[in-house]
Amino acid sequence: MFSLAKLAYCVCNDDERAFYDDLETLKIEIAPCCIDVLRYLKNETKSNNIDDDFDLNYDGSTAISHRDSTPSYLLSNSFRATSSDDDDIYGTTTDSMSEKAAASGHMECLAFAESRGFPWTRTICVQAAIGGQLECLKYARDRGCPWDESVCEYAAANGNLECLAYLREHGCPWDWIVCEKAAGRGQLECLAYLQDNGCPWDAATCEAAAAGGHIDVLRYAHDHGCPWDSATCREAAANGHLACLVYAHENGCLWGSTTCEAAAAGGHLPCLMYAHNNGCLWDMSTCDEAASNGHDQCLQYALENGCQWDGCIP
Repeated sequence: MFSLAKLAYCVCNDDERAFYDDLETLKIEIAPCCIDVLRYLKNETKSNNIDDDFDLNYDGSTAISHRDSTPSYLLSNSFRATSSDDDDIYGTTTDSMSEKAAASGHMECLAFAESRGFPWTRTICVQAAIGGQLECLKYARDRGCPWDESVCEYAAANGNLECLAYLREHGCPWDWIVCEKAAGRGQLECLAYLQDNGCPWDAATCEAAAAGGHIDVLRYAHDHGCPWDSATCREAAANGHLACLVYAHENGCLWGSTTCEAAAAGGHLPCLMYAHNNGCLWDMSTCDEAASNGHDQCLQYALENGCQWDGCIP
C-alpha cells in the first residue's frame, strides 16, 4: 500500500533521512500510523523469511520490537481510550493505528486498519475532528464509527468548522459545552455557526471567553443574547484580561468581591485597580490571596486603599 520510496525512507537512519530531506525531490511524510502499518506487515510476513534484523525506526533511535509488531499488541492498543478531560480538549494522545491515521489524515492507513479488523471507536472521530481531517471523519462515520457530543467539542475547540458542520448535518449530538469550548479557544466562526444552528449556550460561554481574553467572542456572545454572570468578571480578572473586564462591567455584567480576590490571586494589578476604582467590593480575601501568592504590589495597593486585612495568611 506504500510506495517503494516511502518504504525505503522508513528504514533509513537519521543521517540518511536528513540527506534525503535536503534534496530537491519528493517530500516523504512518515506519520506514526505509517509506522504501525509497517509493524503489522512485518509481523504478517515473518513466515516468508523476512530478515528478523530488519528494523523500522520512526524516531531514529527506537527499533520496533517483535512484541510491538504483533497484531494482538496493536489491537489491544486500539482499545485504549483517549482523554476527554477539559485540560485535554485541544489534543489527545493517540494509541491505536486507526486513531493515528485519523489524526494524520492518512486515509490509506485508516483503510488498512479497517481491513485488518481494528475496531471503530469514538476516539477515531475525535482525532479526525481535532486535526480537521474531514475525509477521515466521513470515512469512519460511513462505516459505523460511533460519536457523541465530545466530537463536536473537539471540532469547535480547534476551529475546524467544516468538520463541525458535517457533524451537525449528519446528526452528531451537541450541547452547551460545545459553545463553551469554542469560546474558550476564541473560535468565533465556530461559535457563530453553533449559535446560528441552534446549539444551546449558557453563562459558561461568556465565562470561557473572558478567561481566554477573547474580547471579540465575548462581545459577540453578549450581543446575541448569551447570558453572563459574575463568573465572567471573575475569570477576566483572574487571567489579567483587562479589556474583557472593562467590557463586561460597562455592559452591565455583575461582579463582586470574587473579582478583586481573583485579580489579587493572579497578581493582576491593573484589573484590581480598575475593579476597585469602579466600585467593586473587596474584603479580606483580596489581601489574603495577594499575600499568599506573593503579589506584593497588589497587597500594598489594597492596604493603601482601605482593604481590611487581619495580616494572617490562610
